[in-house]
Amino acid sequence: MQTKIAANFRLVRKVRGYTQSELASGICSQSLVSRFEKGLDVPNAIVLNELCVKLGISIDDLFASSISRTITVTDKIYYLYQNEKYNDLHTLVDENQYAINRIMYNYLKGLCLYKTTQDYEKAVIYLEYGLDLIATEKLGILSFNELEAFVFSDLGMSYLAMNKKDEAEKHLVDSVMTLEKTPTRYMQKFHARIYYHIGYFYIQNGDLKRAMIFFDMGIEYCKNNSYLYFFNNCLVAKQSCL
Repeated sequence: MQTKIAANFRLVRKVRGYTQSELASGICSQSLVSRFEKGLDVPNAIVLNELCVKLGISIDDLFASSISRTITVTDKIYYLYQNEKYNDLHTLVDENQYAINRIMYNYLKGLCLYKTTQDYEKAVIYLEYGLDLIATEKLGILSFNELEAFVFSDLGMSYLAMNKKDEAEKHLVDSVMTLEKTPTRYMQKFHARIYYHIGYFYIQNGDLKRAMIFFDMGIEYCKNNSYLYFFNNCLVAKQSCL
């Protein structure tokens, strides 16, 4: 039974996109999470409950014969997005078009077109439409300002790929400005991606000093929040500017 609970816990953690260190941060040690997932130890009830709350599940879910009931389409999107599996993400998004919020659908569709087909003009159409929808719709638990920042960012990168640098800079700057005024942090794990994108733009423009400012922002954000996502990207890019 303990092995099954540990396996369920590990599966949900990975699908939710947490490393052991990120999940443990502020709750317990990373080593305790590691031992638990190996079936070598069990956190006390208080710690286990806090870990489950962070994962968005109950302790009872860990005893389920099939934990897949707790893994939603959103979880799968989150996992594929974080791991940059854009071909799989593209397929999942198309298969669940009518189950996904229209704004999120257009953002992910545009992103996947940009990443997998290099059809930048079509990607821009979806991303621009996503921005139009943001002005008229609400996203529930996800702050529209937060998603808007990511749409701006990937729209800017699409324009950069088309060598439309003025449009690219405008949208990349808008992405950072929007992110800074975002009240909700549902996608906070991915924020360094936005800093990396604008830093990359300035590298392409030969403005290494400005690029380093944004890479430093990404690095500090990751350090302050114990996130690894895009930390190495920002670090390596910064070193290339030196």
